[in-house]
Amino acid sequence: VGDTMNIDDGSVVLGMNNVTLEKADVAVYPNPANNQITLAVTSQLQANLVEIFDITGKLAGTYTMHNNLLTINTQGYSDGMYFYKLFDQTGIQLNAGKFSIIR
Repeated sequence: VGDTMNIDDGSVVLGMNNVTLEKADVAVYPNPANNQITLAVTSQLQANLVEIFDITGKLAGTYTMHNNLLTINTQGYSDGMYFYKLFDQTGIQLNAGKFSIIR
């Protein structure tokens, strides 16, 4: 996908102008969360992996989605803003977003 330049069995992406990817629709609820947060993919794309990051960019957790649905127990998370990245089984990012935890 995209333009590449091969160098000694490796490759470097030169441009992404011709890449059009469908973005997965994601419902995140409740937001703000208290004890748990649910991420549900509402489009036809199949999500596989979710990474959660805190406000500083530190990875807070990695989770596997099942049937485009994931509920995360947030009791071990501090109050604040969190970001998620959603990936398919090949590692392509399908969506990114944010949620808050307030107790």
